[in-house]
Amino acid sequence: MCSVVAGNKQRHASVLELSSDGLRLERPFDPQHASRTVSLEIEIPHLDEIIQARGHVRFARLTPMGGTHPDGSPRFWCQAGIAVELTSRDRRFLYEYVGDHHEMMQSDYYSIHW
Repeated sequence: MCSVVAGNKQRHASVLELSSDGLRLERPFDPQHASRTVSLEIEIPHLDEIIQARGHVRFARLTPMGGTHPDGSPRFWCQAGIAVELTSRDRRFLYEYVGDHHEMMQSDYYSIHW
């Protein structure tokens, strides 16, 4: 999970991919608070750690959700790629976490498939 703050509004988002350089997330698109620069609170799975970062949206893909907002505009689901600015400590932490998680996934794969 991740919290995204844009336009002084905090919204929850699901993290689809995570690296020490950025992340890909998804959430309902809110055109009133959309911004190319956002503040992030990234919750690290299985650890009691939250990393705060500044993020820069590199791409966003909008998919129609159906329905409309109260103003009549259509609703969209958004997947966005975000580059993050981190302290060196947090970047190192994420680098180690992603590497450890990748190794764990690889060992699980081989123990299941071989």
